[in-house]
Amino acid sequence: MSKNTSLALYELADELYSAIDQLSDMEDDDEAKIDTLDALAIPVKDKAVSVIKFTENLDTTIDGINKTMKQMKDRLVILKKKKDMLKKYVFQNLNKVGIDKIECAEFVISIQKNPPKVEVYNEEMIPGIYINKVVTEKVDKKSIKEAINGGNDVPGAKMVQERSLRIK
Repeated sequence: MSKNTSLALYELADELYSAIDQLSDMEDDDEAKIDTLDALAIPVKDKAVSVIKFTENLDTTIDGINKTMKQMKDRLVILKKKKDMLKKYVFQNLNKVGIDKIECAEFVISIQKNPPKVEVYNEEMIPGIYINKVVTEKVDKKSIKEAINGGNDVPGAKMVQERSLRIK
């Protein structure tokens, strides 16, 4: 067994697990076993704390990235609106004076007709043959949980109890 605290957490945990297994087979007094296990558990605990502190540092970095991403998304929305407004401005003014085409060295600006499109102004008046019904199916886990907890068997489902890491 190593006293090296520079080992990875999984290596320290493996050492502790191995010691538990070996000590359970030995006939030492219980106090000596407890002292040995406590000594081996300290590096595991210290390493786990260090890893969690690092994850908290990562949380700060993640928060900073999320803030920057939000700022960039907000800026993107503003720039897209500005672009659309400027294009609309050019369109309206060219229409106003009757200019349909402008050529320059970099590009051509032209006003043309778009393909015809359907505009629905009152959905209630549309005949049923033109209505598509959309049906989605989704497993209702809440109802299944209630049924199983009520003592009913639900084929294809079962209750499971998982474990997760919590940091308070």
